[in-house]
Amino acid sequence: WVCITEATFDGANINLVFDAADTVAWNTSGGFHFHVFAGTIEASTAGVNNGVSDGTGSWALTDQLEFSTTPGAIGGNADIESVCVRIATDGHGIDSLTSGNCWPVERPEG
Repeated sequence: WVCITEATFDGANINLVFDAADTVAWNTSGGFHFHVFAGTIEASTAGVNNGVSDGTGSWALTDQLEFSTTPGAIGGNADIESVCVRIATDGHGIDSLTSGNCWPVERPEG
């Protein structure tokens, strides 16, 4: 399992903090890892065409509990309202549609 616990947009990047199962050695090079995507993207599209995903969406991958990316890299834009995460397999397919969550993107005041 993986959960987003913080998502902030600084005008250029979305900065994310995750909590995840500590029994897994997360690894983007041949292991289970996280696929991050805009809340407007269907989870079933946020991986390559295997497992429960069909590969038609946009996503970024990470194996870190803190991650930063641009909205465009995950299928969003500067008005992005939420971001999502799911666990992906070593082949970059989504392992389970219920393996993660979505979280609202906060913006600094000002």
